[in-house]
Amino acid sequence: MARGDHIKVARQLYDHHGIDVGNGEVIHYSGEMNAEKKNAVICRVSKAAFAAGGKVEIVIHEGNCFLPEETVQRAEKYLGDGLGLYDFLGNNCEHFAYWCKTGRRESKQVKRVENAVVGGIVGRGLVGLLGRVHPLFSLGLTVFSAYVGFSSDKEKTKPDDDPPKIEG
Repeated sequence: MARGDHIKVARQLYDHHGIDVGNGEVIHYSGEMNAEKKNAVICRVSKAAFAAGGKVEIVIHEGNCFLPEETVQRAEKYLGDGLGLYDFLGNNCEHFAYWCKTGRRESKQVKRVENAVVGGIVGRGLVGLLGRVHPLFSLGLTVFSAYVGFSSDKEKTKPDDDPPKIEG
C-alpha cells in the first residue's frame, strides 16, 4: 500500500473505506454502521485503528484516477467535515474514498444492494427511501446482498471537481 491508495477493510457485514496517507495513517469517513451517525466526520487515524484487526486491501480502479498526491489533498481538504448527514445508501465512507480517488461519488456496495433487491428496475429512489424510513432495512439489504453476490457495472468517466457532499 502506498500514499494515495483507496483502501478498504472487511467488517462483519460491509467493507469500510479510506485513503492511505502513506505515513501509517488513513483518512476516512467515520460513519461506520456501529458508530453514532450524527457525529460522523472525515478524520485521520492510524492504519491500525482503521483496520481494527482486519486485513487492509487496496481498491483497484479502472479508468481515470487522480495522482496519489492529489488524492490525499482531496481527502485532507475535508478533514473535520461531516459532509452533511451520514447516510449508508447515499453518503458513506466508500462514496468519500471513491470521490477522493476518481472524482466520482460511488459505492459499489450500495450498487450491489440495489441490484440484488430491485434487480436494477426500480433503482436507488425506492431503496434510498426505504433505507431512510427504517435504518434496519439498510442492514438487511447489506446482509442479503452479501449472500447474493451481485456485482456492479464498471463506470468509466472523467474525474470532476464536485465536492463529495451528497444532498438529498
